[in-house]
Amino acid sequence: MKIEDIKKYVIHELEWLRYYAFIESKQNLNNQSSIYDQLKSIGYTKRVIPLPQRCAGAWIKFENNEIELSIDHPRCIEKNIYTPLEVWLMVYPESFDNVKKYLLREINEI
Repeated sequence: MKIEDIKKYVIHELEWLRYYAFIESKQNLNNQSSIYDQLKSIGYTKRVIPLPQRCAGAWIKFENNEIELSIDHPRCIEKNIYTPLEVWLMVYPESFDNVKKYLLREINEI
């Protein structure tokens, strides 16, 4: 799988995060740690589900610069399984500002 192939999953994940992530946590995002360590859920959903499980449309195994879809496990950093957005930010760290602007609805493309 190529990194360009996961862009549709990244857009899906960002759309869900636009809705389910608390606005103040989106405004305070920085690129010093994982995006999911910083984002907080809005909290008023019927069931409390962690944001990575609620918002990610797929799981990606990213190891030795190889990307493959993972169906075995949810996000597990110890096993190199991430959300598409996390992989995108690892490969394109310079896109962090655009991701943040997208979450804040300042732009509509990444």
